[in-house]
Amino acid sequence: MTQLRFAAGQTGVAIALLALMLGFACAWLYRQQLQGRHPFLRWLLPILRGGTVAVLLLLLAMPEAVWREQEGEPGHVCFVVDASRSMAMTDRNMSPGRKLLSLWVRGKVPSNMIDHDMVRTILNLRLAASEIANRWRIRKNWHDLSASAMQLRRSMEDALTYIRRLNSLPRKTGLLDMEKGYVFQEVWFGVPGNKINDFKRSAKSRKKPDKLFKITSLSSVRNIADSYASRVRGYLVPPEEGDYVFLVYGDDETVFKLQLPQKQKAKLQTIASVPEFTGLEEWNRFDSQRSKSIHLKKDKPVYFELWHKEGGGSDYFGVGWILPDGSREFPIPAARLHTPDVIGNTTSPAEVYELGMNILHRFDKLHKSASTTQKNWNVLQEMLRWATRLQHILEAGIEEKALQIKRSGQPTILDAFRQFDRESRWTRLSEYLMNKRFPIMKKALQHNQVELYLLRENKVSLVRRWLGSDSIDPGSLLQSLPPPTGSYTNLKPAFTNDLLAGKRGTIILFSDGQHNRGELPLKDVTLLGRRGVQVHTVCFGAHKPVFDLAIRNVSMPYIIRGLTDLETQWELADTMPPGKKVTLRVDANGIELARKVIHTSGEGKRRIHWKIPIQPELLRNQLDRSSQRSRDRNIIAITMNFAVTRLPDDRQPANN
Repeated sequence: MTQLRFAAGQTGVAIALLALMLGFACAWLYRQQLQGRHPFLRWLLPILRGGTVAVLLLLLAMPEAVWREQEGEPGHVCFVVDASRSMAMTDRNMSPGRKLLSLWVRGKVPSNMIDHDMVRTILNLRLAASEIANRWRIRKNWHDLSASAMQLRRSMEDALTYIRRLNSLPRKTGLLDMEKGYVFQEVWFGVPGNKINDFKRSAKSRKKPDKLFKITSLSSVRNIADSYASRVRGYLVPPEEGDYVFLVYGDDETVFKLQLPQKQKAKLQTIASVPEFTGLEEWNRFDSQRSKSIHLKKDKPVYFELWHKEGGGSDYFGVGWILPDGSREFPIPAARLHTPDVIGNTTSPAEVYELGMNILHRFDKLHKSASTTQKNWNVLQEMLRWATRLQHILEAGIEEKALQIKRSGQPTILDAFRQFDRESRWTRLSEYLMNKRFPIMKKALQHNQVELYLLRENKVSLVRRWLGSDSIDPGSLLQSLPPPTGSYTNLKPAFTNDLLAGKRGTIILFSDGQHNRGELPLKDVTLLGRRGVQVHTVCFGAHKPVFDLAIRNVSMPYIIRGLTDLETQWELADTMPPGKKVTLRVDANGIELARKVIHTSGEGKRRIHWKIPIQPELLRNQLDRSSQRSRDRNIIAITMNFAVTRLPDDRQPANN
């Protein structure tokens, strides 16, 4: 929108009214001075003088007339780039679909390789779902979520319309092409009792799980906590046809249910259970731990559920089976496990469209009502789940396209994939900021002040600030900087308190989120959301973090009395595959104080509480060595070393 503006930023109408008022006032005052003159002159002279004043005012204002675009104050957009050591890594193991999408966005492959509408639909779904998920945490009232919910609805309808045009769903979303090799252990914390019915009667059973653990065999993550409930769901794929016998162990109550192939419409049936508790891998304490023979067909998935309740002490469970040939798999390994299909048993685009539109129609009816009910929240939750499902279908389409392209053997395309395998995350980020198809920084600069910040060597530093008239080339600027190094620690003092104090803006964080010391960047940046600042994240790197087991911190009291056990709290970074046995070790002055065997969980950040006994031999040796023995025998200084086993797959063993 544009308007004609005069001097002092006034409009033409305002200047004209001002000139008329001043002219009239001047004429009236001059007429009062002409008392006794000829009546004709008493009118003519004031009019001429007042008109002259008005014309002079207009002439003075006219040269200042400008066309000004009405945009308000320019925005403040901050691009925050993670330059920690992990950004120098390559991503050879990234899925082909994500590789193809990255190459396509940066113009490394022809534009017709991917449907632009598909990419736009995926991005809109992600943004809408992310926006409503952020507002969901506040959950003040339905009105606060209404606009975001409508945006999610529009994005879902676009996605459903696109899917309906497909000839068939990508094979990866079909039942026989589910993700294999793992299932999820869903955990609800803070549930007293050691019976499964204690959980089902509690309010927790009606809520989402507090945590998910990815497990690669049908055995639990061990010693998670006390007073919690677990559930595992998925499909078993028999390797051969014949009669199978299932066995289960657990601490405390554990129930294994199976949907028998002969009764697909029937409810799940309990085939094996532990009524109280067993020892670890104790398969034969109760008769109920062993099932009857169940006939299964080769490669035909069978749905199962496992429920587990922990009261206190040790906690674990596991399921094994005896195959028709008499061989045993205790526990059932990853090769037999499949995660539940994201879209159920739907096999056609038309069916997906119909089911999805039913959800949207239910939302439309509730949205017209001004009152907020539990139905509103339930439908909105279902919409979010469906948005994730639709996104999976579209992304599976890109994965399928990528595999077809790689199989075609086109030399230029294969060269692009090989180049991707050699590129670091830092290189891809530099190109992404100024890519040909989505020039994100150029678009931001059109109406905003743009700043580029770097997380490097434990601090946040301003690299460059651009205004609207500046030329921008952040890609070359990043390439000219030293390669990523150091590790990130803290944004709070330098960034959240000083940089954006009192300002409103948007932060876009580019990071792979892989750090061994300090808080993750996302955790600190999200604090800005409480100040009304929009925060968006762009992840660089594979979905799965690099295998790493690191000691991030060990906290303990500085002074203890006598031979009291030392209370320690270990904070580990654990992204290793679940179930691998490792040992925590504590040494002091060449004496091993204690060791503790744990199993990796793959959950990322985890805490372990451990009481370490102080041995009398250590105190005697330290007294003999102490140079302060004659001065103060009441205080003994002990230097301790903490370590964890180095596993062969650990990509960063230096932090063990």
